[in-house]
Amino acid sequence: MLDLGWQELLVIGALALIVVGPKDLPSLLRTLGQYAGKVRGMARDFQRTMDDAARESDLANLKEIKDLGNDIRKATKFDFEEQGRKAAESLANPPKTANPIDEFEKLKTTPEPAAPAAQEMASPAPEPATEAPKLDPQAPVPEPEPTAETPKT
Repeated sequence: MLDLGWQELLVIGALALIVVGPKDLPSLLRTLGQYAGKVRGMARDFQRTMDDAARESDLANLKEIKDLGNDIRKATKFDFEEQGRKAAESLANPPKTANPIDEFEKLKTTPEPAAPAAQEMASPAPEPATEAPKLDPQAPVPEPEPTAETPKT
């Protein structure tokens, strides 16, 4: 607010006394006090309105944050008691498994089924219309004829 010391107030009071006069000075001070009270009341109402608006916006934000927190809690709900019960149950009653070596032996002796796609793709080779000439294993092998691209040796 205004930073007036006692010396400044003394000067203002002396000037008011001289300008207004001693007879009208009390009514002037009363009127100034009433106006100062009205200004303070308006400032107080304004401050209260601004505080209420800030509180309402904070409450709305807090409500949104609280709802978001509840949604997160629901999404990440983890029942520790239930999980502990399941873990204790699985330790008390381990699943019955066969010996891994026996399982491996079974896999080795069991023939592997053919894939269905391979069976569909496999088709018998067409039979030739004429018989292929039989080759004599003792017959000499003919040498290829030289061409222009291959040099003679």
